Amino acid sequence: MAIKIVGAFISVLVLCFAIPSISLAEHDIEITVTIGDTSLNSVSPHSSVPIAGTYSHAATGGSITISNVGAGGATAKVELTAGMNDGIEDSIRLINARITANNASVTNFPITFKRKMAQGPNTPGPKYYKMLAKGLFQQAAGSSIYLGWFNKNPVSNGFFFLDSRQYTPGLTSFTINPAGKAWPTPPDLTNDRVPKVEFTVKLANGRWLDFDTTVAAQRMIKLYTSGAPDRTLCSAGATGCIVQDVPGLYLPYQYEAANVIGKEN
Repeated sequence: MAIKIVGAFISVLVLCFAIPSISLAEHDIEITVTIGDTSLNSVSPHSSVPIAGTYSHAATGGSITISNVGAGGATAKVELTAGMNDGIEDSIRLINARITANNASVTNFPITFKRKMAQGPNTPGPKYYKMLAKGLFQQAAGSSIYLGWFNKNPVSNGFFFLDSRQYTPGLTSFTINPAGKAWPTPPDLTNDRVPKVEFTVKLANGRWLDFDTTVAAQRMIKLYTSGAPDRTLCSAGATGCIVQDVPGLYLPYQYEAANVIGKEN
């Protein structure tokens, strides 16, 4: 009898240790959003993460509030882009969010989001990762955004830096949509992968940055794949063409170098 009890106890222990390892498997945490010092994970079916709330960043002392913004009860969230088909394209976006500074220390406040994508698209190659960021600052003075985008393939690898852009107003409304960057070894994009966006914001106390996706301008931050780089040549005075500032902000990867294994040039 004692042997049976011990055996049953060992079986229970095995199950207890096995269950967390399954629930924390990378396939089960599809979307991860890090806002300041807080990490948020999606739950099944892993299609979105609501992000409204108040967040702090100990390293800078900054505090922000992300609120829902947009018509029809829109929700601030990071999502697998509505209407896309994982396996045909990679696409993740931040939508319907207003980011408001709660103090005067929102000088380099970091936000990161990523999603594990199933294999595909991988042929024909090459595949280009593209950034579309449209936003509206409440005021120009004291405002800035710095965006970087990354990918890792396969998921066991580290992230590869693809490109970055900074925008300091200027105009309070902005569009960042540079030519796509080809995955470094086209057409070898045949495994599951993890596209990632990192951005930092600078805002004066009480001022906001708006990503209302329900307006005609479709404000959002979206990283997605394309079959072509779609390069746009900027002419003098052209609207929608952003010339990159000399970066005055820092992205999370720049002080967490171990997270990135390579970058162009």
